[in-house]
Amino acid sequence: MSFGKSSKKLGINPRNHVAGNENILYESWTKKHYKGGPLEHDRLNQAIKINKSAALASASYGKFQIMGNNYKACGFTSVEDFVNAQNTGEGAQLMTFVNFLKANNLVSALRNKNWVAFAKGYNGPGYAKNKYDIKLAEAYNRYK
Repeated sequence: MSFGKSSKKLGINPRNHVAGNENILYESWTKKHYKGGPLEHDRLNQAIKINKSAALASASYGKFQIMGNNYKACGFTSVEDFVNAQNTGEGAQLMTFVNFLKANNLVSALRNKNWVAFAKGYNGPGYAKNKYDIKLAEAYNRYK
């Protein structure tokens, strides 16, 4: 979920904050603004200045890159608790991933090696464009 959408869910009109924040507030997600890796922390901190909860909900965390807006599905009562847990280490990240899979009915797709269903549920509608189902199948076949 984009920072703009996260802001709207909290009753914040993102249009009131666009000036000077065009790299974090825009209508549709695009790679154009994505900096990657540690540079994304700068964009997150920029968003936090507008609204911390919306900013944390719009970023992904941990080894499994789960978006903060999924905090409830992952078993947390707030996005802040979710982020704090991800910062404690890989054990918490793994449990978050397991909870996400259970909440989104993805366990059977994973067990059955249904890479299309798993990728669609885990990565969203852009999974095919990014070939996530194919990459999962290839990785499974390489390491099984």
